[in-house]
Amino acid sequence: MTKSRHWGLKIVTFLIFFLSLTLFGGSGISLAILGVSPLLVLSVLTAFASYSRISVTVFASLLCGIVTDSVSAKGYCFNTIAFLIFGVLANLLAEHVFNRNLRATVTLCFLLTFAYYLAYWLCYSAFTLRFDDSMRYLLQWCLPSAIYTAVLCIPFYFLFIKFKQIRELD
Repeated sequence: MTKSRHWGLKIVTFLIFFLSLTLFGGSGISLAILGVSPLLVLSVLTAFASYSRISVTVFASLLCGIVTDSVSAKGYCFNTIAFLIFGVLANLLAEHVFNRNLRATVTLCFLLTFAYYLAYWLCYSAFTLRFDDSMRYLLQWCLPSAIYTAVLCIPFYFLFIKFKQIRELD
């Protein structure tokens, strides 16, 4: 029996990641609402990792982190390490802990995004800002951004679940 490779799905997935990293990732189109901007690549990565093999998730996470670090002003490999950890964590949690449904994926995306912002805060801001500035940063920017990123995970959830159904037809 021959197995179809679904090159079209791979190209569309690549384009989604590419656009989330380049066009919507900072220098192109802004998705910010009232000063709150999502981390779109993390919402795509969470939905992707929930329905992909661990090896593919590791590759996509590393690639997203490297691309993000290549245009980042801070940190030499923070995003590479963070996206690798959170991508693998999303895959493992979706497979072994959470159910694979919309509510669980959005919750997982929220938790991972908030953990990313906490790690970023710990590495770059926690020890340089005053306490009230740190709390303002966490409550007025990190928390709403994590919620916004989790909400943006919804269309990608439906897209990647459809891709999985197409792959399983073979």
